[in-house]
Amino acid sequence: MKSKSKPGPADRKSRRAFIQKIGTAAAATGLAAGSSSAQQTPAGPGQRPAAPGLPGAGFRNERDFVRQPGPEAQQPMPTIQLGKHKVSRLWLGVNGIGQHYSDPLRRTYYEWNTPEQFMKSLKRCDELGINVRIQTQDQVNQYNKQYDGHVLFTCNASCPILPDGSIGDPRPMLKKLAALGPIAIHYAAIASDDIWRRGQVNKVREFCKIVQQEHGLLTCVNGHIPEMFMKMEDEGWGVDYYMTGMYLFGRTHAEWEKLFEFNPDLAPLQVGQPPTEGNSEYYGGEIAWVRGDPPKMLKVVKQVKTPCIAFKILASGNLMANAQPRLQQQTVEARFKYVFENIKSTDGVVVAMWNKYEDQYAINKEYVVKYSGLSIRKS
Repeated sequence: MKSKSKPGPADRKSRRAFIQKIGTAAAATGLAAGSSSAQQTPAGPGQRPAAPGLPGAGFRNERDFVRQPGPEAQQPMPTIQLGKHKVSRLWLGVNGIGQHYSDPLRRTYYEWNTPEQFMKSLKRCDELGINVRIQTQDQVNQYNKQYDGHVLFTCNASCPILPDGSIGDPRPMLKKLAALGPIAIHYAAIASDDIWRRGQVNKVREFCKIVQQEHGLLTCVNGHIPEMFMKMEDEGWGVDYYMTGMYLFGRTHAEWEKLFEFNPDLAPLQVGQPPTEGNSEYYGGEIAWVRGDPPKMLKVVKQVKTPCIAFKILASGNLMANAQPRLQQQTVEARFKYVFENIKSTDGVVVAMWNKYEDQYAINKEYVVKYSGLSIRKS
């Protein structure tokens, strides 16, 4: 077989001339289109003009996709009643940004969230009517004293697990936390999942009674397991509210293996790999997010009479972790809408937020105002 002949100097010269013609024509077309686009679609404040033929495009970096809060952010914050407290339907969460999907982003968040910045964040929440912060020590008290603020807070705790596997007395820890002045003390989610799998969930009931009877505070159980909340509701525990995780976070290795025993090749990458956080036979550190989890928990939220505060509604940020910048807020808004139309009017949500790149406090409030009326009406 004869090889193809290489192009000679004359051929290369003619190709260059052709490419130059094409480039000149394209440039002229681009200038014309750009001029037309600029007339038809003027750029908004801080935005570049749209790219030729692509209305709304023309952005060159992620900062151009920064979402500005809508007018709903200026409206009153929807509230619910928990005991004697009127609380916002949007709470500020404790887990840092990137906590369960990006270690570099998690480090960025903690470097950004200095004590001074945290005070600014609380002030912004206070201005918007976001009036509850989850799991804090004494920062909220400091903020309220320094800025004449009105932010409420709750604390997380649990029964200690002793070296022999028995359940210890939570009273010393509860006394210490109650002295800080929270409106409620929660049984922490990881701990409730663990004690549920140990078959000793009634210890959580005793914990809740101590909080209510000995300290006069609201009590709540956090968790990711729908069946646990149904048990508490059916047995009439009298918990003031539940914090319901939208995903069954913390499945154990054995539980994952059982789910995929008929087709282990379909198991998510994380399952069977080194754990991403504490791992035991009672609580799993192999993190994966399952599409079918939120409907199961939301079914429980709708059934129980007890108010619920939904958390991990964005799968700890994983829902938009890989989304293109222009789609991230669309993803967040769609999830807020989905959750609010599937919870009761007596329920709320808790979300981790920051405003390093955009005012997530105001944007998320906008979504709550916008979709709060979709919730299932409960007196």
